[in-house]
Amino acid sequence: MEGAYAATEDDAPGWADRLRNAAAEVADDHDRARLLLARAGLHVHDRAAELLSDAEEAAALFESVGDLERRAQCETIAAELCVALDDVGAAVTHAVAAVVAVDSGASDEVASDVLHRLGELWAGLFAFDEALRLYELSGSAGRRLRSAWRVERANVEIVEALVSWVRLDRLVGVEAWTEDRLVRAEGLARELASGADAVAYLVEGPRLLADVLCEQGRPEEAWLTLLAAPADGTDGYRLGRRLLVEARCLRLLGQPERAVANLERALADTHEAGDRAGALFVLDECAACRDAAGDGHGAAADARALAGLLWHSQQRRAGALAAGAVRAVRAELERRQVLRSAEQDPLTAVGNRLAFERRLDRSGDQTVVAVLVVDLDRFDEINDAHGRGIGDEVLARVAAVLRVEVRDRDLVARYGGDEFGVVLDGLDLRAAHAVAERIRRRVTEADWSDVGPGLGVTVSIGVAAGPGRDARRLHQRADVSLYEAKRAGRDRVVTIGG
Repeated sequence: MEGAYAATEDDAPGWADRLRNAAAEVADDHDRARLLLARAGLHVHDRAAELLSDAEEAAALFESVGDLERRAQCETIAAELCVALDDVGAAVTHAVAAVVAVDSGASDEVASDVLHRLGELWAGLFAFDEALRLYELSGSAGRRLRSAWRVERANVEIVEALVSWVRLDRLVGVEAWTEDRLVRAEGLARELASGADAVAYLVEGPRLLADVLCEQGRPEEAWLTLLAAPADGTDGYRLGRRLLVEARCLRLLGQPERAVANLERALADTHEAGDRAGALFVLDECAACRDAAGDGHGAAADARALAGLLWHSQQRRAGALAAGAVRAVRAELERRQVLRSAEQDPLTAVGNRLAFERRLDRSGDQTVVAVLVVDLDRFDEINDAHGRGIGDEVLARVAAVLRVEVRDRDLVARYGGDEFGVVLDGLDLRAAHAVAERIRRRVTEADWSDVGPGLGVTVSIGVAAGPGRDARRLHQRADVSLYEAKRAGRDRVVTIGG
């Protein structure tokens, strides 16, 4: 599957067919979802509707198995495909779902990448204020990871968003205080131009700084900045952006005729990249250059007016959608918080009896599922000897061990006083027994002296496995196994098949 992500554009249709065939033959929901995610991520333009269906199906499958990180990736791809299909409303719906999935527990690595792509999505809708916020969140996640390139990537787009916001305000005649935006953009651009190690940023930094300097009315300094950073090695998209800045410098330096050739190339590159905002900027600059050169004054004025109207219409649309998305995100997060509270044990922060029973009921589509029943040995004696406060801390620590030893997609729940249930999707009896044995050893071998002097903790575990449709019966059989473990002397694992 790794090869699918590295497929060239020419080979992407072939990969799409192979991945679809592979997904049709996979029974495990999680593996099927991963194949569908890989397929949707190919972004084959003439199959956008088909790939959108894959992304949506994969998102639902990842949601069902509790893999929120990959669900966030699916929702992001779905949003991008919706934009390609000109369904902006659906794009917002998927973007909201991606943000919620990130908030619900994605790693900083996934959060940084998903938020960055969503920022690009909003920028493409001309909602630069919302894009700026997402880029900032992406950069914050990168800093927590100590990932220099993620921070630099975010800073590049933050500068782009700040300058674009200023430029578009001016384009439609919006009076706004812009100096603070440009000051911040200049500082970040100078940092990129002087401190980044990657060649891409050494090229992008000067180009961004020159763009800011042009906006500040300093074209001579901007031109010298560009000359100090050759464009060699830039791709078509970055080259198009650089050509636009060069054209702007030339016009401000009194050479508009030289700028027009640059703009024709830049327009082609922005169209090829699907960069609507970039194309709008090029059209606006082209109008300004031709106006300055005395070439087709009326046509240039019309082009500028058209660009303004185009953006003004898009801004109203995107602005309303952005506001609606923010409200939708908040409402969805609040709804999920209520659900989490209803299904969460407040002492241990794992699931409660309701969460456990619901998970058993949802296991019917699993080919195989394992159920563990974990019970603390002689827990009443711990409470009597050390107090209930120590007993509560023991419960919380055992719950933490359970969470560490199972996958994110699995469920851990406290459904009795000192009894936990674990649901492991896709594991047969042998694999589930190995997980249970790891849990038992971790608890038994842990140093509990910092919780209570002379304290030792052990657990007994009953295990059962079988078809997902029999999940409730498996729970009963795991209970029987637990009692066998207790009768056999405690601190042991007993398994029983489905």
